[in-house]
Amino acid sequence: MASSSPNGLDTPAKQPYREARRSRSSRGDEPADSPSRQLHREFSQLYLDSDRSFLARLDEAAEERAKEHVEALEYSKAQHERVRQTADIARLRFELEHEKERQKREDDERRALERERRELAEQETAERQRQREALERIEAERQRAAEEAKAVAEAEARLRVQQERQAAEKSRREADQAESDRKAREAAEAAERTSREEKPRVVPPPTTMAMTAVSQSAPSQPQLAGASSWASDISHLVSPLAQKEAIHQQYLELHKRLKDFRRWMKGLRVQYPTLKEKMGPHRREMKNQISKLTRVRGANTKPLSAIRAIFQDALNYREGPTIDARLYFVTPLPVASEAEAQVPALLLFLMNSFAKLIFAQFIDEGGTGREVDHVGLCAGQIFAQNEHRFHGVPFTDLLLCKFHVFCPVLFGIYGDPKTDAGKRRIGWRWDSDEGQWVDTKKHSERMTGLGAGFASISLRDFSKAKNFKTFYPNSNYWRALSNIVNTRPRDVTDTHYLVLKSLTERFAAKFIQFYGHAAIVALRKALLEFPKHKKSVASDALGTVVEAIKRDFHITL
Repeated sequence: MASSSPNGLDTPAKQPYREARRSRSSRGDEPADSPSRQLHREFSQLYLDSDRSFLARLDEAAEERAKEHVEALEYSKAQHERVRQTADIARLRFELEHEKERQKREDDERRALERERRELAEQETAERQRQREALERIEAERQRAAEEAKAVAEAEARLRVQQERQAAEKSRREADQAESDRKAREAAEAAERTSREEKPRVVPPPTTMAMTAVSQSAPSQPQLAGASSWASDISHLVSPLAQKEAIHQQYLELHKRLKDFRRWMKGLRVQYPTLKEKMGPHRREMKNQISKLTRVRGANTKPLSAIRAIFQDALNYREGPTIDARLYFVTPLPVASEAEAQVPALLLFLMNSFAKLIFAQFIDEGGTGREVDHVGLCAGQIFAQNEHRFHGVPFTDLLLCKFHVFCPVLFGIYGDPKTDAGKRRIGWRWDSDEGQWVDTKKHSERMTGLGAGFASISLRDFSKAKNFKTFYPNSNYWRALSNIVNTRPRDVTDTHYLVLKSLTERFAAKFIQFYGHAAIVALRKALLEFPKHKKSVASDALGTVVEAIKRDFHITL
């Protein structure tokens, strides 16, 4: 059997040697050959030795190359292992850094959330404090009015006792009574002549019976239109709907009085030439400046400064007439005497003009889908400024009466839009030029603009301002939302949905900022449950507000 090389194969160098051995073995013990044969064998052996040596060297070279290949493979394997280990280390380092970043991000988010919760809690506490103070003021006003009513009743009782005593004396002294009556008539006639000869500072503008009653009452007991609702003791048996209706009627009366006031002011332009020089130009300048208001931060400084300068000029104007400001407030006033209630008529005229211009701007910009928060900010800057208040009370009622006339659903008023009376009840505008109600599209634009405008004035925060105080508390936004959502299903109209959408579409974030989780609950009821009362295009549109809140604020209602 042939021998093998270390790698299991025969090498070329060993094959001739084995063949030569086989050849000798096959011949056996031959006799000695001839010298030539012997020489031939020697040369053959030399050749075989040389060939075997060459083949041995080839085998050694092959084995060396195989060994080098094995070493190269081992080196490559070791290199691959080092690369793999390096990659594992890099992967572990990356995962560790990623985990640290994730934990840091979660910690930052948690701290931010806790900070927001603390801020919201502080805001809620402050708002509750403001509401508590407002309730205390209302209660104090109610008690004061009750005390005044009690004093009036006691005075009337004393007067009745005195009259009874005088009647008894008259029966006992009939003879002297005739003389007493004559003297009394003479005294009354003299007093009447004296009162006719005295001229008041300013003749009040002609207005409704409510105004006449106020002007004729004694200065010590003014019976103002607003006092009957906010300061007097309303019986707990009166339903909330009746109470809303009573307040609504007071604002409607105020709106009528303002119309009479404007006509009265126009009639004074002949009597006061300097008044004419200020009324028209100031109103046109305000209209021009309000039209320049923009959403760009810091760009409204000049328009606001110009408007403030107009009101400062009105405050300093002493040549024109004055008027009793109590006639133009529904909100209770801390003023009892007529002398304290006098304000420059020009100031009241410009305040009302400013309210009308702001109101129109809400419709023009908000009705076309544009933002109106900058317009509400302008209104707040004027109404909330301390110098523009009447004994600390802002002239906000001048603006609110217009909302009561043209967007009454904000205050819980409803009506049937299929009837003329119902349309008038819910603020549908009558086009006097066309002799008909405005179309549905125009009505929708007006309600959209006014809803957004109301939100822009009721969701303002002046807690950090030095020269400003809240002119319309944030609770009025909640109250308006509640008035709409709590409307009976059979009385709900598309107008309710239009106003509700504009109230919440761009102002949900501010609402949540003021009231926190309670606002989210209110929005859920308003935007998810309330639309179920009536299926229409207007109610379905509230779904876009829900989606926007989820997209922009990551809040799922």
